[in-house]
Amino acid sequence: HLEFVKKINQIKTPNTFKLKAGQTQIIEKQYHKCIIGRQQQDCDLLNTTESCSRIHCALYFQENILILVDLDSRAGTYLLYDNENGEKIDPLVEKKLKLNDRFMVAETEYTVVEIDIPVQIEKKEEIQRKQCGYCGKEVQVFKTECQAITDNALQLQAEQRQKIIQCERNEQKIDQLLTSLKQVKQSAQFFKENQVTEEEQPKENEEQQQVQEAPNKTDLSVLLKSQHVMIKSQAQVLGESLKLSNFEKSQKPLKNVKQRKETPFHPGNVYESDDE
Repeated sequence: HLEFVKKINQIKTPNTFKLKAGQTQIIEKQYHKCIIGRQQQDCDLLNTTESCSRIHCALYFQENILILVDLDSRAGTYLLYDNENGEKIDPLVEKKLKLNDRFMVAETEYTVVEIDIPVQIEKKEEIQRKQCGYCGKEVQVFKTECQAITDNALQLQAEQRQKIIQCERNEQKIDQLLTSLKQVKQSAQFFKENQVTEEEQPKENEEQQQVQEAPNKTDLSVLLKSQHVMIKSQAQVLGESLKLSNFEKSQKPLKNVKQRKETPFHPGNVYESDDE
């Protein structure tokens, strides 16, 4: 059985499985192959039960199928079934296992709780090995078509990238032109607002002179107007005086009044006649 163990150790496969010892103890390690026994040097999973042999049994994959083999143990390896007694496995006889199958090793029950078989993509040589008359040709045609599609896609992607780069450059040029145009407009507006032509210069000077002379003209007109009012008022006063003088001249002079004491025969003042 040592030669058999060497053969098992040479098997390389991506497939893995997990075991549970007893009712609850799940072994976290994933095995590509597993040799169960008491000898730590040669075994992947130790069983310290006294009835367990140094190399008791082995589990490994054969074409994606999990196999159990008893390695001529003293206590034997048993397959367990529901509602039936266990079946003892003959030494070096391969037994197929599937998920949730149980087996007994030296009074310890093991259960297959996980089987992982990765999906493998077959290579071109493997397809041709299966003697498929069209498979190899189809693979070659498919590969050629895929290559053509990939090359076309890469070419389109490169062209699209160049267009994007050109668009970005055009946008930058447009932004620069808009900025320059804005600066030109601002300069033109500033020049227009601050420009003084030859025709406007004398007009502006004349307007400034008129503004400066305006207070003097205003003061002179106010002075002349006040003098006119004063002369007019004086003339009115003089006219009133002349009218009053002429009126007084036109009136007859009053008679002289003699003062006399009142008597029963002389009641008061007596006006003298003009003849007196």
